[in-house]
Amino acid sequence: MVTDTEDASFAKGSQDTWANSYTKLLAFNLTQYERVIAIDADVTVLKHMDELFHLPPCPIAMPRAYWLLDDAKSRRTLTSHIMVIQPSEREFNRIQKRVQLADKDEYDMELLNRLYADTAMVIPHRPYAMLSSEFRETNHHLYLGSETEEWDPVAVLGEAKTVHFSGFPVPKPWKVHLSTDDRDNIIYLEPKCEVKRKDDAADDKEADCSGRDVWRELYADFRERKAKVCAKKQWVHDEDERYGASKEEVGGFMNPSPPVELDDDARYLSA
Repeated sequence: MVTDTEDASFAKGSQDTWANSYTKLLAFNLTQYERVIAIDADVTVLKHMDELFHLPPCPIAMPRAYWLLDDAKSRRTLTSHIMVIQPSEREFNRIQKRVQLADKDEYDMELLNRLYADTAMVIPHRPYAMLSSEFRETNHHLYLGSETEEWDPVAVLGEAKTVHFSGFPVPKPWKVHLSTDDRDNIIYLEPKCEVKRKDDAADDKEADCSGRDVWRELYADFRERKAKVCAKKQWVHDEDERYGASKEEVGGFMNPSPPVELDDDARYLSA
């Protein structure tokens, strides 16, 4: 079901980039539902998350912003790109009041942390809240939750329920017309291949490009699945014709490697 809604631009003097970020908070007012999973539009859902509907009663459940866990001042910060909400008039009224008091640079994530930092139920970021930029990192202990676990991009993606496209200035996956800067950023910022020893042989090495391949496939998969939902790929053809997109752009940012298997039961769409 798709429901139109007006943007909730309440932030005083807010910048255009996040001016409408409060719109998602209208989910607290969907009292016709017992529970709502609110997901940002730049999150791709890879597996169903039905189990989250069966969490113990609580106004809101959110993951930690795991990329901030090394920061003593921010390690308790919650991230709002996926939220499990129990709609209620009481909580919606609390949020409305807080919105009216918000600073000009206070957006949905900051506001929700002010209200729920000490009371929200915390759901694990692994597997519910992975960032696409994780594949560009050289140290993955914050996501893995371990200093000793070996990083395996294919295995990690295989267990992930969602991935948040958050690698600014890499363009979002739905952008068809790529500027010169976009192309440069993609080339410069995509995950790099790693040189690893082969079979523990000191002089026998090989390039491991699995992180890069998984990252590319994420973007290509998003575009392909969106095309299947949105007017039977008409949005792709219309945009390609409008902007004169190249064949490589139509397939994703670049020609992807063989696809990573994703869960066919994924039934969620970000909105």
